[in-house]
Amino acid sequence: TSTCTITPDTPGLSEKEFNIYVDKMKQKYGDAGVFGIEPNIEPNISIKCEHPGNCANLHYINAWTKPLEVKDDSGTVLASSDNSVALYKLDTTDELGREHYYYWQWSSAQNREDTNYLGDDSNLRDFWNKVTLNSSIYDLLIYYPDTSITQRGIPMTVYLLGDGVNDGISGQFILNEGKVRPKPGECQVGSKGKYTVEWIGDYEGCQAINGVCEERRPDGSSENFNWKVSLTALQY
Repeated sequence: TSTCTITPDTPGLSEKEFNIYVDKMKQKYGDAGVFGIEPNIEPNISIKCEHPGNCANLHYINAWTKPLEVKDDSGTVLASSDNSVALYKLDTTDELGREHYYYWQWSSAQNREDTNYLGDDSNLRDFWNKVTLNSSIYDLLIYYPDTSITQRGIPMTVYLLGDGVNDGISGQFILNEGKVRPKPGECQVGSKGKYTVEWIGDYEGCQAINGVCEERRPDGSSENFNWKVSLTALQY
């Protein structure tokens, strides 16, 4: 598990650096990368773009990344993950002049093969990606996924529409095994809200998750949130 507090003074990635990171994760994980696979949006969902970098009404602010490893008592790596959270700003304010932001949360985990002398593989058991707002005047409005997902092998669309616009942020990932859900007790809308997207299961392989949440804060306010990522794997 790793936790950090993100403020304007926290080093992050420029838009160019983030695009390089996205390409690197695409090469490493394929369709389990930061923005997943090309979406096939349902006809009743009006979303004009899948990658926030292509959305005219969304502007990149910053992104932060964190790799994790799980080791056994002897130091053998059982599993690893790459994790990121990217912050985007909507270019319009609401009727009270408040600004709206999107947090795009991504994690991709991979088990390791031959983790002991018997040639056993490790199994992914749990990993999650959490955003917690740190100011009482910052509100978390909505998050997605907002319910458990168990449809294995089907592209799962993660999306939020902009406030009063048709453009939105979206992406798709494949659930291979297990369950993706809002982590119980770790999701809350409203003042100083929080959102945690979690995968739980028992799987040998690579699995990705995406989550997105929307924040509202006073005009001119700076980012102030905790970002926490976690990975659990077991050896059999």
